[in-house]
Amino acid sequence: MDERKKGIAAAAGVGGAILTFLLLRKKAVSDPDKAELYGKVTNAQTGGNVAGAVVAITGPGGVYDAVTAGNGNYRIINIEPGTYSGAVTHPDYETHPL
Repeated sequence: MDERKKGIAAAAGVGGAILTFLLLRKKAVSDPDKAELYGKVTNAQTGGNVAGAVVAITGPGGVYDAVTAGNGNYRIINIEPGTYSGAVTHPDYETHPL
């Protein structure tokens, strides 16, 4: 494991390698039975944006995922109702469950 991953893994015990801000809301009136998930993925140690992270959720509607943009933001749309589990993954960081 390289030094960067070691540092991230050590931080995982104190709040995780990646911070993820999640917001879930109902979509517009045109599609009231679906929801969207959006937020920002940042490095817990530096506060910097994490580009290229995959935010994925799995539940009764299947698997939904998005890749974070350069500013760390992501958005998953048209999510079927239900309970979901998920994770944020990136090759340079430890996986962070949602």
